[in-house]
Amino acid sequence: MHDRDRSEHGSTAGWVERRDLALLTDFYELTMMGGYHHHGLDQRPASFEYFFRDLPDGAGYAVFCGLEAFLSWYENLRFTSGDIDYLAQQELFSSEFLEYLRELKPSCEIHAPPEGTPVFPDEPLVRVTGPLEEERIAELKRSGAKINAWGVGTHLITSKGAPSLNGVYKIVAIEQDGRWVPKLKTTSNPAKTTDPGAKQVIRFCDARGRPVGDVMYAGEEDVDLDNVPPAVHGVHRERTLTRLAALPDELKRLHNPAGYPALLSERLAREKRDLLGAKGKLTA
Repeated sequence: MHDRDRSEHGSTAGWVERRDLALLTDFYELTMMGGYHHHGLDQRPASFEYFFRDLPDGAGYAVFCGLEAFLSWYENLRFTSGDIDYLAQQELFSSEFLEYLRELKPSCEIHAPPEGTPVFPDEPLVRVTGPLEEERIAELKRSGAKINAWGVGTHLITSKGAPSLNGVYKIVAIEQDGRWVPKLKTTSNPAKTTDPGAKQVIRFCDARGRPVGDVMYAGEEDVDLDNVPPAVHGVHRERTLTRLAALPDELKRLHNPAGYPALLSERLAREKRDLLGAKGKLTA
């Protein structure tokens, strides 16, 4: 779980510490929470992951940032009396569920890479693990946890062509009878089928310390770390520059950057194949 050092990060923008932002979400997230509560599923442990599918045109990587703002927002998340009154007026929620929201203090575990880490499509950037009902509250696309590519000149703050990446937040596992059961979502578009199971991303490097590819392993899977670089510490700028300098030049080209492999471990690939087969989604 990400461990923040306030002395490193400094103060956070005041808006993320406000306690009247709980309703800044899609309304169906709240109705789903109400359904979980009604059917007694609200405290069932589940794991969700946030990732993006594509880099902007001409980009070979993205830089992970915005985690501090998200964590501050999450820690301060509360449903105010005004929020509860508004939801009561919709006549869709039980009094028991509204009282639950009134007393709610988020308690999920949040796993993420350090700020300033180069990241790539389809890899979990943030993993949220906790009661199923609270997972809906942590729906990240409303939280301000944006992943942005670098801009140039007057477009330094946000990229002109791609001010943010199209993030995806999906369930990947749910606890059943004391064990974690991997889950995936299928669609008519095979490219949008998600990868199952809570994951850890391991970055492998060559003898010169340059990344050569990432492999996603199951969260509890044993990994040979002989070719994994040590953690890079320091403030965000120092850490980012160090990690970007290690990237191969072909990833940093301004035109036609090379692709970067992000693969599933044998175990996760097998679990995905089995789940697709059970759903009748495998093709010959």
